[in-house]
Amino acid sequence: MRADLTALDQDALAALTNRGLVKRAARLAEEPATRCRADDDGTVTCDFGDGARAVIDSSGLEGARCSCAATGLCRHILAAVLSYRASLPPTAPEASPEGWTPSCVDDEELVRRYGTAVLEAARSRIASGLVAVVLRPDPSCPAVGANAAAVELPSTTVRFLVPGDLGAAHTDVDAAARAEQITVAVLAWRLADHQDPSSRRVELSLGGVASAATRTDDLTGIARIVLSDGVRQSAGTLTQRLAAARARLDRAGLRWAVAVADDLSDQLSAYATGHSGYSRGITAELLAESHARAQAAGALGAAAVLGSGVAASTPMRRVRLVGLGARVSRSDDDGSSVEGPVTVTTDIFLGDVDSAVVVALRTRTHQPSEDAPHSTAGNRAGGVRIGDLARGSLVTESASRSVARMLSLANSRVAKTTVTTPPQIWARALPPGLVVSDYSEALEQLAARSFRLVRPRVTAESVRAVEVAEVGPIGYSPGDQLLTADVTDADGHRAQVVARYRPAAPAGLDALATALASGHQMISAVLGRRSGRLLIDPLAVATPDGIVVPDLTEGGDADALMHGAPDPGDELDRALAAAADLMADAAHAGLRHVGGAFPGRVVSACERLHRIGLHRLAADLDALRGPDPGAAWVRAELRLLATIDVR
Repeated sequence: MRADLTALDQDALAALTNRGLVKRAARLAEEPATRCRADDDGTVTCDFGDGARAVIDSSGLEGARCSCAATGLCRHILAAVLSYRASLPPTAPEASPEGWTPSCVDDEELVRRYGTAVLEAARSRIASGLVAVVLRPDPSCPAVGANAAAVELPSTTVRFLVPGDLGAAHTDVDAAARAEQITVAVLAWRLADHQDPSSRRVELSLGGVASAATRTDDLTGIARIVLSDGVRQSAGTLTQRLAAARARLDRAGLRWAVAVADDLSDQLSAYATGHSGYSRGITAELLAESHARAQAAGALGAAAVLGSGVAASTPMRRVRLVGLGARVSRSDDDGSSVEGPVTVTTDIFLGDVDSAVVVALRTRTHQPSEDAPHSTAGNRAGGVRIGDLARGSLVTESASRSVARMLSLANSRVAKTTVTTPPQIWARALPPGLVVSDYSEALEQLAARSFRLVRPRVTAESVRAVEVAEVGPIGYSPGDQLLTADVTDADGHRAQVVARYRPAAPAGLDALATALASGHQMISAVLGRRSGRLLIDPLAVATPDGIVVPDLTEGGDADALMHGAPDPGDELDRALAAAADLMADAAHAGLRHVGGAFPGRVVSACERLHRIGLHRLAADLDALRGPDPGAAWVRAELRLLATIDVR
């Protein structure tokens, strides 16, 4: 029996090709004229009514050949696999090579399949620093399908769909990058077997340049200047120096550090030009993050903290994505006045069916500042309506994915892009890794994450589709401009839906409330936690009547919602907010220019922190009055952000 072919069910074949081709192959396999036989040496030959003959020898799908005019894996080859599977007795076991794992693939086989250059390139990638997650199969089940061996790499996930057959390994990158990604996955599996041979999930920080942290010296030096002189003094003078530092980081391949430099440059430019996109709080976080990543690189590895060994952008082969909603924002969301047109940003979130990660597609448009907000659902991205992308199923051959999991769609006449909006698409198409059914488990996963200032800088890392068994009463606080609702999962675990009014989506809260009240649903959302409770910030709601995307809903008069006192929070919230404001103001003004009232503000903030038991944070904050306020600011800001992170 051909174990490699019995492992290829329709789902596995669809991952290697596409669902439509598999459906045509299934119909072809069932035709009376189709004849399939297996020779003594295991070669499978299938003859079809249209005269085509498909032959699959011991080399597997990679060496399969067909007499038809198609290139690659045609419907005849797929039909041959399905016909062979159908010819086996119903009780035939799903055999697989005993004890096979990707580490069983030796260098000789890698060179035979892909060549010496690919093997050396894979080794170089690992040597330069790489983060990988090895996912071992459940030993109680055959290592095929959803239980296949897999390796999560920064730019893709490699799934070994057929044990012992690299030709059936699946990855969503294009053909040019496929061989190297599979080779890297094999090498990573070997290292995982050496470091931790028993765990089902093994996280690896591989290789790394020993001097990588020193390459961030320029960035941390700029951060120290901004912190000392203040944004007001340095925003217009550091442009060239920051650009040069960014270029050096880019040449070194330190992708997360490059992202920090880009964001800091955006903030300084926004302040220098009077743009409303400037935020004191965000700038303070970026200054702290530059130091956090430089300091943590030595202990945690340059690959994990600085993003070394990661391609800036990866072209993708045919990829299947499912819309998970959208988030719309405006450059005047904070209520500030804007000179000239307002920038409207729409982020569309899409779940990758094969790799079980979420990517984001960003579009920007402009409208006169005096115009009322209107829905961007009718705008287009890559030639497709945003509304269809946010709630439909996308199959494309013209996509590329950045290191931050931002998607780009090209307008191509050669590479096809199709979008459909089938009913119940989330329940039918989303892989288990993107669906939350157990709220307590999701809460544990969020709590287990490392500090966000040293995590990989990827978009939509917390976006998931959440199954909802029951929706409790829906409440709205006009003063706080906040909609809340308690929801439960099938086991009775509770979570809270929390959505705040935003000027960019004036009809959003009304649409959300209606969708939540419509009956059984799933909610796509940004997940968070607060005081030991799972928080759900909705992006879209799957209702019995279809998917509702609140931010893309047209209409709504929010005048009555735009007035009211801010949410006062509890004493802990107020103390942390006061400390954050103090730190952001210090960075904005510069520690050399904070003024005579600053020490008194520090004392007041420390007293509040002591009262609620945050004594170490209070001590770090109080050190701002000491001889080295710059180092004290970095320590205090990092501890403050870590405290807020685990709140």
